[in-house]
Amino acid sequence: MQPAPPMAELIPLPARSEESLDALLGALKEGHPAAQARLYDRFARDVNRRVWRLAGAGPDHDDLVQEVFVAIFKRVHTVRDGMALPAWIRTITLFTVRTYIRRQSLKRRFFLRGDPSLAVSEAPARRGDPEHAELLGRVRHILEAMDATDRLCFVLRHVEQQGVAEVASALDLSLSTTKRRLRRAEARFKRRVEKNPGLAAWLEERGGPA
Repeated sequence: MQPAPPMAELIPLPARSEESLDALLGALKEGHPAAQARLYDRFARDVNRRVWRLAGAGPDHDDLVQEVFVAIFKRVHTVRDGMALPAWIRTITLFTVRTYIRRQSLKRRFFLRGDPSLAVSEAPARRGDPEHAELLGRVRHILEAMDATDRLCFVLRHVEQQGVAEVASALDLSLSTTKRRLRRAEARFKRRVEKNPGLAAWLEERGGPA
């Protein structure tokens, strides 16, 4: 006898357009048996993409995405308006990643210095383009050496193309603090890139900060 499928598989997951955010939030708060699966189905792609942009592609990626959703399910009862869910989930993702970056930084600094398992993980190389993967790895080395908040300021501004005010709001920083941290991160990034002409040319070609 075949085991019964999980409850989430018994209830069809509605398409994004078939369920309002208010209805989804209500189902989550009421403890509907398939509500968490529906929220995951709706936001997993966005969370995965944002975790990749903020933390890079590494062996902890899947665990970090799971950590984000654990935090979401734990705190979703605090959200009052369904329309606020997307922005709230982006905020939860951001602060979960910042905690992760700080944790990894402490490991490198105090406990596992020199451990090769903590080397920067490369994003999957484009097929037939090992140079791209190698240059992208150098960028990640530069970013991983930054303070967690400086790094997130830089990524939100230059990768996600957010305005300075948006970055300040996302990280719960004052505008002046955000500008100061951005200047520091940009200066550090520029100094490191200038030591590598090949990387500078590659970033300029891609329209990135150099």
